[in-house]
Amino acid sequence: MQKFIKKKIKVQAVQYDGMPESLEELVALGLEYRLGEDSSITIVTPRGEVTGEIGDYILMSVTGDFEICNQDKFQKLYSEDVENTNDETEKEKTDDNSENTPGLIRAKLIKKMNIQDWIQIVASFLDVLMLLIFPFVLDVMMQRSIKTTVEFIYKDEIQRESVLLLEKTKTESLQIIEQAKKEAVIEADEAFRKEMERLTNERVKK
Repeated sequence: MQKFIKKKIKVQAVQYDGMPESLEELVALGLEYRLGEDSSITIVTPRGEVTGEIGDYILMSVTGDFEICNQDKFQKLYSEDVENTNDETEKEKTDDNSENTPGLIRAKLIKKMNIQDWIQIVASFLDVLMLLIFPFVLDVMMQRSIKTTVEFIYKDEIQRESVLLLEKTKTESLQIIEQAKKEAVIEADEAFRKEMERLTNERVKK
């Protein structure tokens, strides 16, 4: 009697845990399924429809057929493909290292330099803009300051002139009043003198 060894068969499997992520993985495998109200999952296999529960594994064989295997049986029959996992890990490390190659480093430096150049250009543009605008702004501010100062001086001058005119008018008015008083006194004296002369003349005639 001849002896045979079971061939090592690699399968793809997804553990159904009821979460959207596991369902997305099943869809990626091309599996059509439907969910039950108790969170069970039903798939179509060559042997008909099979229903699994949360924790069961859904396998896709090398022929593309799907089947459901409970967790205990799956862990006894299958183990993780460490070799392919290591290959994928090495590939990820290679991809990470490839980002540090001289070409990529140079490209990053060029990109960084371009950003710095743009920043420097914008800064230079702002400096030129300030040089053009600042004199105009300064001139406007100076004109407003001069205008305000002139208005203040003009207002102060008007007030001072008004005070002087008022004082002059007051002085002239007082002088006119005094002159009028003097003239009134003189006229009164003259009238009194004439009246006395008239009375004296009348007495002499009598």
